[in-house]
Amino acid sequence: MSGNIGQFHFSPETYLEIIRKEVPDYDEFQTAISEASRSLKVDHFIDLGAGTGETSNKILSVHFNAELTLLDDSSEMIEVLKRRFPQSNASFFHKNFEQKIPSGPFCLAVSAFAVHHLKGIKKRDLFEKVFDSLRPGGMWIFKRQVPGT
Repeated sequence: MSGNIGQFHFSPETYLEIIRKEVPDYDEFQTAISEASRSLKVDHFIDLGAGTGETSNKILSVHFNAELTLLDDSSEMIEVLKRRFPQSNASFFHKNFEQKIPSGPFCLAVSAFAVHHLKGIKKRDLFEKVFDSLRPGGMWIFKRQVPGT
């Protein structure tokens, strides 16, 4: 990895180009996340660190009528998300993981390439928030960027 990973959220225009160079099989990871949710009946999900909405778009390809809640700490990414998902069943939150996340309840919580920014107790706190926001039988799927984090 070249060290650009931490800068992705600052440049929505170049995010996909850079991440596809930095992360082998990026698109396959996105598909794997959506396929992992296929067994669920998802009518509402949250995408934490939604970025440009690639993960949400893949989830919607499997659960096309689902309500979506998108959270990102970059106002620029939130603007991209609002243009990409203009439907009335989408909610947008300009927040970081250390703040309270929307309470749901959600059938599914996903995060691709964002959780690795948290360390130790902050990661544990996020996981507790996510599990508290899930419906019974809900699923939490995340892909971490950095091995061992």
